[in-house]
Amino acid sequence: MKLPGEQQYAIFEKTGMQIEEFSAHLAHSRLAFSKWRYIYEEKGESFINLRFLGRLAEAIEKIALEMKVGS
Repeated sequence: MKLPGEQQYAIFEKTGMQIEEFSAHLAHSRLAFSKWRYIYEEKGESFINLRFLGRLAEAIEKIALEMKVGS
């Protein structure tokens, strides 16, 4: 399920990041779950930006609370 564009933009705004930085981090992190779920199969090192994921999670939580209060 995909969020409507206005909610996607609201999440982006809540992160306080520039669009280029946000897009780059999001693109790098989009497969994080499946990649880290099978980390034992990876060769070499893998990195993920935990600060970005924290900011994203916080932004999503704020938007979800705003949507809950608004309904």
